[in-house]
Amino acid sequence: MPILSLFLSLDGRIGRLQYFLGWLVLLIAAFVIAFSALPPLRSEDFLSPSAFANRTPSIGFLFALPFYYFHFAVAIKRAHDFGRSGWWLVAWMLASTAALILEHRTFNRMHTSSL
Repeated sequence: MPILSLFLSLDGRIGRLQYFLGWLVLLIAAFVIAFSALPPLRSEDFLSPSAFANRTPSIGFLFALPFYYFHFAVAIKRAHDFGRSGWWLVAWMLASTAALILEHRTFNRMHTSSL
């Protein structure tokens, strides 16, 4: 399966190896984007509350949106390989998105109240 259709198409089936390699590519790309989007911090400022308050997590969330779709496309293909519908993954994606939003709100509330 071509690499573009692996991440963009919602049709087809993939095996374990293609699923693992697709997941690994997405994980590495997400780490590269996440760490390149962070402002450089000195080691003594790394855990200070002001360092966390000055970051803009909304930009990181916008970078994460395409990765949700890419992962969803890869996971649907794997579900098709098991003979399952891709709609089963919608509940999982909604739950994980809700958990990330809750974590984001809690993290911001903790670090902005300590300033």
